[in-house]
Amino acid sequence: MAHVLAFELGCEEIPARLCTDALAQLARRAEELLRGARLRAERVDALGTPGRLILQVEGQPVTDTRRLRDITQQHLGRPMTLLVRRGDQEIAITVVPRTQWPEGEGPIGIGIVDRPTRIEPVPYPLPEAIVRGLQRTLFVIIATPYLPILALRGLVPLDLLRPVGPVGLYQVTSQATSVSVETGWLFPILSVAGTLSAGLGVANLLPIPGLDGGRLLFIALEAIRGRRVSPEREGLIHLLGITLLMGLLVIITYFDLVSPIAVDWSLR
Repeated sequence: MAHVLAFELGCEEIPARLCTDALAQLARRAEELLRGARLRAERVDALGTPGRLILQVEGQPVTDTRRLRDITQQHLGRPMTLLVRRGDQEIAITVVPRTQWPEGEGPIGIGIVDRPTRIEPVPYPLPEAIVRGLQRTLFVIIATPYLPILALRGLVPLDLLRPVGPVGLYQVTSQATSVSVETGWLFPILSVAGTLSAGLGVANLLPIPGLDGGRLLFIALEAIRGRRVSPEREGLIHLLGITLLMGLLVIITYFDLVSPIAVDWSLR
């Protein structure tokens, strides 16, 4: 038995004969589309409008999309609990990741943004905070002398190695203070203070005449040679080193004034 359907195109009707099998396929496709739309609607109703933040999945903290995908893959076809933040509220939602899904969608049918629209400091217990602080300090100490090498190898952009003088330090500190006052978070100003302390400490130990590291270099030479460099010659070398450092400081200050430093704390 054949059925006659009419498709309206503009003001013209185009008749088309479709067999019963074709109609059945069309009905099944329509049912699939409706089912998919219903599932998406349920997920939108559960997870809310865009901008909701997934904090935990099955009790495990989620800090990036890779972690979320890994846990989701482990729970295909099984219930999975999400801890989601809606405004100031945190709610638990149970979803069942699909074992099969349409192209362009995922197991739970939601859009995921890896870069959040707002970054907030995460409080840690005191012992863990101390450990993390020491790790950060150690990273700065180790990275400082290796950054020029990484830049020469093309692993670090040269613009990230821009030297900063007193004016630049004032700019960075002022921005960090403003952000701390605006948000009430101590992270920006504490981060700047810790980074500057560690960085200046390492820089002062570099083997450059005029710095403490330069003096240590002469002590090492004295130990190797078995005799001391004449005080007059050592003093002259340190004087030349200090003169070069002061000239470099003037140049750096000029660029700090011409091209002020802007730090993006991403606290928005």
